[in-house]
Amino acid sequence: MTQEQGEIWSLYIDLVGAPVGRDFETVRIKRIDLSFGKLVTIKGRLGYSLRDFLYYTKRDRKNMAKLVETESEKDAKNMIMDNHEECEVRLVLTRTKITDLTVNITPRKVPVGTAFYEDFSDENVYEYETWLAELREMGEGKGK
Repeated sequence: MTQEQGEIWSLYIDLVGAPVGRDFETVRIKRIDLSFGKLVTIKGRLGYSLRDFLYYTKRDRKNMAKLVETESEKDAKNMIMDNHEECEVRLVLTRTKITDLTVNITPRKVPVGTAFYEDFSDENVYEYETWLAELREMGEGKGK
């Protein structure tokens, strides 16, 4: 394994449509484990389905970025190449397709002491499964 493959990357994930307080997640992952398959697994553990949309932010200008849809292994490799210097990726998970792909780059304010997860804990997954079950009971989590 090369040093680059052993690097720890941070994934900052905005969960569009999640309840306040559960609308952001940080995942730390080894570079060698970062793949489209792993992104799909993370997506599922956060209560999203294969039909839902995953984007990463790609810096376009100093204060602007564009959202790039990630739906294949090739897209995941491009995401890694685009972010290899920082070893950080900002992701957006949403149940509806985003049409305006240009976004402002603003620093994410994360409270001091916010946990960074090496992997998902059962408790964390349980919270999202509970939230998803509540959405389905209300008829909102069926997708389109």
